[in-house]
Amino acid sequence: MNRRGAALAAVLLLLTVSGLILALSWPLARGALMRGQAAIDAVTVRATAEAAVADVLSSWPAAADSLPLGSPLLLAGRQSGVMLEIRRLTDRLWWVRGRAERTDRAGRAMARSSVGLVVRRYRQGANVVGPEAVSRGWFQVSQ
Repeated sequence: MNRRGAALAAVLLLLTVSGLILALSWPLARGALMRGQAAIDAVTVRATAEAAVADVLSSWPAAADSLPLGSPLLLAGRQSGVMLEIRRLTDRLWWVRGRAERTDRAGRAMARSSVGLVVRRYRQGANVVGPEAVSRGWFQVSQ
């Protein structure tokens, strides 16, 4: 075997080995990319749900004040995939929950999040106090 033949065999062997390494590492890299995207989606959806609850607290819907006890008021959020639920618990307390979902092009859920708060709102003379969030100490255990 001459030198050219040995060099050709070495190069072919090197190309074959590097092709195998690439073929085996591609699924691992793709999986890492998908896990990273899923983590970003989860954080984004959580922030969207929290923003939806904050929007309700900043602009309280008038229909919520006339809800009977235990009845829900369902509202669509400003963004697609966001749903808000307001439920009257007592004369002064409401449960406000924001749900957000991110879907792929086929409509399958990629990430979901739900954030809820107990909110106090009541009249004090002619003034309306609230909505203000009630301490979340008990709630964080249930999340």
